Amino acid sequence: MVMVIGELVEVMGGLGDLILLVEHFAVVEHILDYILAAVRIFVAVHRLVVGRILVAVDYLVEVVHKPVVDHILVVD
Repeated sequence: MVMVIGELVEVMGGLGDLILLVEHFAVVEHILDYILAAVRIFVAVHRLVVGRILVAVDYLVEVVHKPVVDHILVVD
């Protein structure tokens, strides 16, 4: 009977360690979720800023390279 109780306590101790390990991984998973969310926000902001810069550069290139006179009329 004493051996059975001893083994039961041993198993319960192992279960306690397993529960702590699972809780540890749950905390790590939450931290990884926060990191992933931060990366997604960074990528979204980066795309927005780079997109705006590209639109502005495209507009400037169009304005600078636009010919002053569209058509030259040659009359003989």
